[in-house]
Amino acid sequence: MILRPLIDIINKRKGISDMWEKKIVNVVKEKIASPTYINKLAKDMYEFLFLEEKKEFENFYFLILSIKNSNEKQEIMDFFLDIISGSFYIEIENYFVLFYNLKLDIEIDKLILSLSEDFSVNIRLFSSGKVSFENPNNFYEIYQIYKKYLDKDNLYYCSNKELIMELYNKDNDSLLRIKPIIISKVLADHQLENLVYAFVNNNLNITKTAKDIYMHRNTINNKLDLIYKETKLNIRHFHDAMALLLLLSL
Repeated sequence: MILRPLIDIINKRKGISDMWEKKIVNVVKEKIASPTYINKLAKDMYEFLFLEEKKEFENFYFLILSIKNSNEKQEIMDFFLDIISGSFYIEIENYFVLFYNLKLDIEIDKLILSLSEDFSVNIRLFSSGKVSFENPNNFYEIYQIYKKYLDKDNLYYCSNKELIMELYNKDNDSLLRIKPIIISKVLADHQLENLVYAFVNNNLNITKTAKDIYMHRNTINNKLDLIYKETKLNIRHFHDAMALLLLLSL
């Protein structure tokens, strides 16, 4: 019982560069030192995530992509850069991580299936919610948890919903650590949190919820859209609503 708090204290004292494996940090240092490496945004992100250098980043969404047994990885990543405006990517171990800060107008899960068929390649992808980049540890936590629990051959696409469900059954300590990362906007706004409980209690019925909490239907719809924008949990759907409710209950 005493060991877990001691581990947490030690981890808090570690710098982010100490938390990554040394060989990964060394690869990053070599990459950004190369005279041919010219992508400034990617270079800044490497330095922020791995070398503890202060950078001014907006809050980002990110995609973690695993592309297996393909000679067309560059073509696939160039495709993502073309369709997601203002995006850029970095490479970590065997993964590509693509960062962007605008709401996507495409259905990523269907896109992955299409790309897998077009390129005859196995692509797996995790799609995050909006993550604060004030602390590089936010990305580190989600990346490590995805790698440990969700990078599976039978799971070509996953998001926060799958992440929450997987951890709820297997690793509540990790789920508690990433709770404020995934739903920071909801936790900071009691009205949003109360809306979630009321919406679930009224069986995801907007009209009944509006009467229950004395809020206009349009306002509720706007707030549900905001929750999805921030968390990638569309609580108009049962399983997304249950995932968010489980996370709030911890």
